[in-house]
Amino acid sequence: MKKIGLIVILVICVTILCSCFNSDDNNSKVERYSGDYYAPTDISEQVLLDRDSLFANNELLAIGYLTDNTEESLFQKYFQEDITSDDLLRCDFSNEADYKCKLVVIPKNEYVVLNICDCTIDESGSLNTSPYFDEPINEPFIFIYDNYESTTPQYAFSIETNGYSRVLPVVFSGMDGKLSISGFEGEVLDISIYE
Repeated sequence: MKKIGLIVILVICVTILCSCFNSDDNNSKVERYSGDYYAPTDISEQVLLDRDSLFANNELLAIGYLTDNTEESLFQKYFQEDITSDDLLRCDFSNEADYKCKLVVIPKNEYVVLNICDCTIDESGSLNTSPYFDEPINEPFIFIYDNYESTTPQYAFSIETNGYSRVLPVVFSGMDGKLSISGFEGEVLDISIYE
């Protein structure tokens, strides 16, 4: 009888452990995320040329759209001379060879923390987000994703600092093709070099 009781308890414990590993929480989202998420090797905190000038109007975040033609110019303008996109934290959510969008994202300081969120719009027009990472990001990083419908957000950045929080959908204007920061002008700076 004791052996049967122990077997039943063992089966229950195994079942509970299996259900914990299959739960659909934030940690499993990170596991399902197929791209790279890595930190560069030993990068100095002083990667920017002049952080105070960049955020002169007290914005919280700077975002720059990168193309093969503009990436080098943008890095020369804002970063120390030996810094390239390969030196920054990289969050690569892309799966396809075509239609990639590459952004450099720069928080104002270490007190501005970001998270990349999956983004959908429901039938009522409300924005629904779900963060990908348990630990927020508070350093410049490169964000790469597949951009099939540029005017419909697939991702968003959750911005938090000193009790303040907002969600910025990553979307491009259907009118001029530029990053859309409408409603975020005082908080987000577009540092893209448009051709």
